[in-house]
Amino acid sequence: MSATARPSAAAPATRCGSDAGVALVWVALLIGVLLSMAGFAIDVGRWYLESGRIQNAADAAALGGVVFMPGDPAEASAVAHRIASDHGYDGGEVAVEEGSSPGQLRVTIDHEVSNWFAALVGVDTTTITETAVAEYVGPVPMGSPDNELGNDPERDGDQPDLFVGIAGPENSKRNGDRYQTTRCSSGDTRCSGGANTEYTQAGYTYAVRVSSVSSEPLRIQVYDPAWVELGNNCDRGMPSSTQRAALAALDEAAHGLPDGWFDDAEERYRPGRTFWCTGDNMAGSTDQRTSYVVRAPDETPWRDDDNPIIDTATCRPTTMPSWRLSDSTAHDMLHPTAGPADGQWVVDPDDDEWTFAEVFRRWVTVCEVPASQVHLGDYLVQIRTNASPGSPTAYDASVRTSGQNFFSLRAGMASGEGVTGDGVALFGRGRMAIYANVPGADTSFTLARVLPAPRDRTLIVEMFDVGDAAANGSIRVLPPADANLGSFSDCNFERDGGGSLTVNADTCTLSNVRASNGYNGRTVTVEVPIPAGYDCAETSPTGCWVTLLADFPSEITDFTTWSASIDGDPVRLVE
Repeated sequence: MSATARPSAAAPATRCGSDAGVALVWVALLIGVLLSMAGFAIDVGRWYLESGRIQNAADAAALGGVVFMPGDPAEASAVAHRIASDHGYDGGEVAVEEGSSPGQLRVTIDHEVSNWFAALVGVDTTTITETAVAEYVGPVPMGSPDNELGNDPERDGDQPDLFVGIAGPENSKRNGDRYQTTRCSSGDTRCSGGANTEYTQAGYTYAVRVSSVSSEPLRIQVYDPAWVELGNNCDRGMPSSTQRAALAALDEAAHGLPDGWFDDAEERYRPGRTFWCTGDNMAGSTDQRTSYVVRAPDETPWRDDDNPIIDTATCRPTTMPSWRLSDSTAHDMLHPTAGPADGQWVVDPDDDEWTFAEVFRRWVTVCEVPASQVHLGDYLVQIRTNASPGSPTAYDASVRTSGQNFFSLRAGMASGEGVTGDGVALFGRGRMAIYANVPGADTSFTLARVLPAPRDRTLIVEMFDVGDAAANGSIRVLPPADANLGSFSDCNFERDGGGSLTVNADTCTLSNVRASNGYNGRTVTVEVPIPAGYDCAETSPTGCWVTLLADFPSEITDFTTWSASIDGDPVRLVE
């Protein structure tokens, strides 16, 4: 029997065309998503890259411009825009404004970036915005809220009872000048092998800040600029009453003297501790010569040594002569026929010679800048005692003089023989040496200008060799009169070499101050907390000045060096 085979079940047909189509669709969709993601990632990467570039540009612009704040916001803005442009961002992309305090500068850059792949979905561009805020705490202005520093005996009214001072390099540090003396005595601090390790070749620098110009020249003057050895009490070699009367009676025209030159001879040349008395003294064995150099404003206000020196017919670096009144009396050099004084009585502003009559107890113009050449910014007056007479702009190690010279400074637009203070301020830059030689002093001294800031800071004040007085005194650091603080508190006082101090931290007061109590040749440092809420009239040039009350009830002949600074780096990013 033959068997009939049963047919096997047929295998399902393969649907190749249908499945492949679905796969291709999914792959296409996936590729599109992946390409979109990759494109978006590329765009985002570009955004991050450009954001970093913009931030770097904003940082550089803020740091470069802030050094002109708060004194010259226009220049701060111009410099910031120029730096941003150098980085490739300019025009309407860059906004510059003051930060949350006068010493801050905010730079914001808005830059539009063209998209590559996002443009496929309608997002053609993306705007990236970055901001930087920089703060500049430069050398702290010291000593004066106006255009004068030191006594002005020709002016009516109250006097500050002090002069600006500088010593010769051979002087002893403990005599009061912290930075221009090279020698130390036993027990002096910050010295090595009898040498002053704080000695600086550059001397002292004072700023003449010009905030507005006029049709008149800028004039810088020094009262009694030359060293004249007459002693602390100004009683050495000075004219007698009869001699002063003879000077006042001179026929000035007959001798070529300016009309009225000696009209006030009775007061101007009176011996003793009057407001005319600077108290120049020897304090060593050799004369002292003082040099005056004026530097023009520049674009690096954080540095003083690169400002261009002005050397013109009306503003020439100069080194003043010196005189000992034990060799020739003041009367001999002032009176045309009194004695062999080698023409020291001559007054001739055009002969390029400084005579005794021209500089002794007189305001002397050391620089005059024509009105058309006056620029906004800080003119610097560099004063030193280590330059030779023939080269007042250069340090000379061979100059080893030892006297102490005291004087006053003023600056402003020319007016008659003097100046007006409109648009001009004059102050020390971070440090200055002052001298007080009054019978008794309860003096409020404008110490340092501290502007508001949105954070806690510390004002650091250093006072060197205080207390050369006949009795104990006190020193108190006071907030500005226009500030929102009644007093500073939690102040910390320390003295080189240690030793206990009589301190009231709650009122920021140091008592029992006297050289014999351990202050001779020592530096006292006081840290003054400035709270974040501190506020004052920063828009006023006379606002925000921290003052120092020095109360010495009896005789004082105190040559002291002061310095002030704000903690932290002078130029920094804060946002």
